Parts: sequence; structure tokens; C-alpha cells
Amino acid sequence: MSKRSTRWRSPIPEADLLRAILRLLAHEPSRDIIRRLTQQPADVPTLVKHLGRPSSTIRANLNRLAECHIVEAAPVKPRRLYRLAETVTVHDRPKTIRVTVRTPGGSAIAIKMLHRVR
Repeated sequence: MSKRSTRWRSPIPEADLLRAILRLLAHEPSRDIIRRLTQQPADVPTLVKHLGRPSSTIRANLNRLAECHIVEAAPVKPRRLYRLAETVTVHDRPKTIRVTVRTPGGSAIAIKMLHRVR
């Protein structure tokens, strides 16, 4: 008798990528980076200056956003400029932000979140 897998498999081939995108967008630093990159491409020191967060936090979130195909790094000397990928659509409104991400396999995810009031 063969053993059946007890792990559930999603019918969506990119379920792990979509899950990672959801987890990323749940973090405020990632949303702040996305919001800033909608205005113009920026490098790490510029993001640190405008967002007021440590460079290690900015770099870690940029690397995760790049892995999920939300942000692209354009090699520009002497620093790397980061910009939103073409597959990402952002509608930044005063009270909400809506992010739509299309994955390379054709799946899409749309998230609408309220801005945090400070």
C-alpha cells in the first residue's frame, strides 16, 4: 500500500509565490517602499532618508520584494536604482492603497489596504 501525501496542494501552480506576496504586503516597511517607488525610482540611501527606517530593514524588504517580482533593480553606477516592476499596479489614495501584482505564470493578486494613521 502506498502512502498518500498529507500535504494539501493548491490548484494554483504559483500558490507559494502568491502567499509570499501576501505576507510581504502585510508588513508596513514593504508598503512604504512600494508607496515611495510609485513616485520615482530610488536607491537605498534615498529610501532610508525618506522613510526614516534603518538601511538593513530597507535592504531586506527590497530583496524580498525583488524575489516576488514586485520590484526590479536597475544597475546604475555607482548605486542600484530600484523601481516597481511592470507587472505591478499601485493606486495610492489618501486613505487606502491598492496593489495588483501579476505573477510570471499568469496568476494575479489584488490587495486593498487602509493606510496607518500616525
